[in-house]
Amino acid sequence: DEPEEEEDDDDDDDDEVEDPKAKGPAPDKKAAAAAKRAQAKLIQETNRECLNAKKELTAHIAVEKECIARTKDEVARFVEARDAALSQLDTLITAFRGKSQSALQSLATEMS
Repeated sequence: DEPEEEEDDDDDDDDEVEDPKAKGPAPDKKAAAAAKRAQAKLIQETNRECLNAKKELTAHIAVEKECIARTKDEVARFVEARDAALSQLDTLITAFRGKSQSALQSLATEMS
């Protein structure tokens, strides 16, 4: 004959009924609000990191474009110098041919 002390051993969550007179949001609402704030903070940090990465990439792209422009200029100068050297070489070859032709004719004239 054991006396009954408490009958609150059931696993009902009736203990957590919201008290309409209690101040502040219920614990579930507090957790949801905290989760929402954490999510907003994470989104804000992610956006900030993305903007910083975009700025860095934009700066890097600008440097690369500048390098490409400089390289194009250098290639153009090289092509001009090469063309001038080829033209000069062609002039020298033509002059050499003319002189060698003239020298051969003089030699042929002397020999005959």
